Amino acid sequence: MNIPNKKGFTLVELLVVIAIIGILASIVVVSLSNQSDKANDAKIKSSLGQLSTQSLAFKSDSSTANYEGLALDIGVVRILKGAIEAAGDAAEVVFVETGTNWAATAILGEGEQWCIDSTGFKGVLATAIVLSDSDGSEVDSCE
Repeated sequence: MNIPNKKGFTLVELLVVIAIIGILASIVVVSLSNQSDKANDAKIKSSLGQLSTQSLAFKSDSSTANYEGLALDIGVVRILKGAIEAAGDAAEVVFVETGTNWAATAILGEGEQWCIDSTGFKGVLATAIVLSDSDGSEVDSCE
């Protein structure tokens, strides 16, 4: 009885391998797209985090020892510009300064609102920040 030498793979074996490679490739693509959103969120958080340092430097240099005029400080403008660039097309970055306090918020990729303020608060807000009270006065903190 002659047993033929089997050389190569059958069509079914090749199709199974191609299907497995396709499934693995799709998992990698989905994972990488999620990482890109996380990286943009990290850039936004980092940019807004620099506001604390910049605001303290501004306050110590200020003759009145408060935050009046902080929104016009070139360092703050550059930081906010960096946060807006990191946010991309969905850029929604808000900065409020009342003289004695300040707050900044940005919408992250998953719709969460990241906030940082002069009290030292940094974090995600459960609800959207309101920029003015019922009497029209500005809100100056995230909490």
